[in-house]
Amino acid sequence: MVLVIPNTYLVSIKGMSGGQEIVNVIGVRGAGNTAISVATAVLGAWKTTGGPLSKLPTAYQMVEVKAMSLDSANGDVYVVSDSTLGTGSGNLATNAACALVTYGAGTRAKSTKGRMYFGPLTETQVNADGRTLATPSVITTAFQAFKTALEINQREWCIVSRKNASTAPITLIQTQGTIATQRRRIR
Repeated sequence: MVLVIPNTYLVSIKGMSGGQEIVNVIGVRGAGNTAISVATAVLGAWKTTGGPLSKLPTAYQMVEVKAMSLDSANGDVYVVSDSTLGTGSGNLATNAACALVTYGAGTRAKSTKGRMYFGPLTETQVNADGRTLATPSVITTAFQAFKTALEINQREWCIVSRKNASTAPITLIQTQGTIATQRRRIR
């Protein structure tokens, strides 16, 4: 079964760190968009002042943003290449050290919740205990700036439910205080 949701795009944000691909996938919705306009808007929001790219280490380099339309089974796809480096202060802690950013529509339904492993983190973002984040609120603020930058361009960061073939607006963004790891980034 092909996922079809009108006015919705799945967008992958791809970077590299230490030869390892770092890919995050989000949903974006908004009427009258095209894959090229969505990919360009997401790249701009990712790079916005105080946004997510500003919290990633200089060892992280953007590769591309790919937007895929879910309007139909034959929805358009567009890729915007980029090579901007992260501008976060401090050295890379490890490619596996991530912040777990959770977001949702403010309900208890699983189809209205999402998460993202954001990283890799810098040594300055990790406390001396090697287990907790120094300031998780800084990463939350970066994602709020990302969300706002998309909204200024008439696009909405959303949660895509494959099960229900629906979307939900993000009203709550939080960063967990404990470091999260993705085993696939350790390879």
